[in-house]
Amino acid sequence: TMNLNYSKVVFDPIEHTYFLEGKQLSGISKLYRKHIKDSYASVPDAILQKAAERGQKVHDACRVADMFGTITCPEAEMYLKLKKENGIKTVENEYIVSDDKHFATAIDVLGDDFSTYNIKTTSVLDKDALSWQSSIEAVLFEKQNPHLKINKLYGIWLRDKAELVEVPRIPDEEVLKLLDCELKGEKYTLPIETLPENVESALVKLAEFEAFV
Repeated sequence: TMNLNYSKVVFDPIEHTYFLEGKQLSGISKLYRKHIKDSYASVPDAILQKAAERGQKVHDACRVADMFGTITCPEAEMYLKLKKENGIKTVENEYIVSDDKHFATAIDVLGDDFSTYNIKTTSVLDKDALSWQSSIEAVLFEKQNPHLKINKLYGIWLRDKAELVEVPRIPDEEVLKLLDCELKGEKYTLPIETLPENVESALVKLAEFEAFV
């Protein structure tokens, strides 16, 4: 056994909402768009809605494939193949993690090595958003399971082909800061040092170049 702690939070799949003893908790999927970067600002709601529905169908199909080995769509077949090739063994699907006060979310797939796998079906994989989503999940998971540590964070990108993508974990203090800002109604700002090195060096070069102009 994995000795996992199970949250008492109940998920309503129709409304996509989380409840704990009658109180609604916030999901985390919109936090990235709200605080860090809204990559979809220019996309019409109807298109987003359609994409979300398609994504949900694929998620459900992957869960069915995991639980019963039944394949109901091409993505589910790619999903099982990718898992087999990479030796991924599912322990839980849609494993709910929560701080039992404000936030709750479901980890798409929890592996037997305590890595998390989030299934993505977007035309472009937003690795930064995936990194934040997975890092928030990791913090909530470890809060719920103090005796366990999350191993690695992955996305399973199901599009024309299946791809396994590892993303870095955002430092816990930044995740907690983001959640705190959300609760206080403040805007979270990224610390400068989280810029990738190549961006940073490019900025330095630019500054040096401007100094000469």
